[in-house]
Amino acid sequence: MHNYLELLQQIQQVAPGKPFVVVVTGKMSAGKSSLINSLLSRPGLAESSSGGDACTRFMTRFVHRDSNLDATDSKTSGIHVHYLNTESIREVLSRALDDFSRYEHELFSLDDSEVEVAGYKIAWNAAKNIFAIISTSFPSKIMEPWEHLLIHERIEHGEALQDLVARTERRISEAGAENTGSSHFQNVKDIELARTRARANALWPIIQLMDIATSDRLVNNNIVLVDVPGLGDSNHVRATAIDKMRRYADLELIVTDPARTTDNNELRRQLDDSIRAHGINKIVLIVNKNDDITNNENFWDENISP
Repeated sequence: MHNYLELLQQIQQVAPGKPFVVVVTGKMSAGKSSLINSLLSRPGLAESSSGGDACTRFMTRFVHRDSNLDATDSKTSGIHVHYLNTESIREVLSRALDDFSRYEHELFSLDDSEVEVAGYKIAWNAAKNIFAIISTSFPSKIMEPWEHLLIHERIEHGEALQDLVARTERRISEAGAENTGSSHFQNVKDIELARTRARANALWPIIQLMDIATSDRLVNNNIVLVDVPGLGDSNHVRATAIDKMRRYADLELIVTDPARTTDNNELRRQLDDSIRAHGINKIVLIVNKNDDITNNENFWDENISP
């Protein structure tokens, strides 16, 4: 308890101009977004769902809003969507083309196991999803044909990559991005937030991060909350950025639930990695869905050590 009191004092003494970055991590559907909404007392500010689907599609930062916004309205935010730059777009699409070709053109070894081949098929489907997204114009939602671009010879000669990069940059332009590669939406009411966020979600594979600038008390005290996708993001560029953000953070909140706390090796690996990055005093493990604790016999197993 003494260590956490010191941590709270540290947060209160953040120097002006130097934000205190708190990153919220955990598995998909662990309750990360719901926790942020509770901390900010703003239901729906961070996208959350009661189902099992992923809600946080890309990294989202909750920051203090600037003077361009109506500072008298606590239910108003500024939304800033930052897209991948051309180099990162090429990297994402190159990986997607590799994943597509491996399964589509059977460019894998006959010695590969059934599990490995099943993984190739999952990656193949994910790649096709990316190609469909960047081929769908906005706001008409008309999809340009893309299958003809992916002939093996065109992929080998780099023509497919060139065409897909051009389509992606058109989609970003249609989304209203400025020369900086970002789209800005000022004075967005909470009731309009879902519609604005849906526009960004439609292009999620090529979004680096979203900033939600608001006037809530927590962020007004120079604290930045960062909601990241569930661990294991298949987008290599975004996964690298998430890992960098975790290591840069001043505090990491790891959200889990009782069913995953005692038997989840991935959670244990995350804890070990976080301890190496921050030290144990800058990590807080939050067990969500506490009503389930009484139904989880393993949680109370006396042989389980903290």
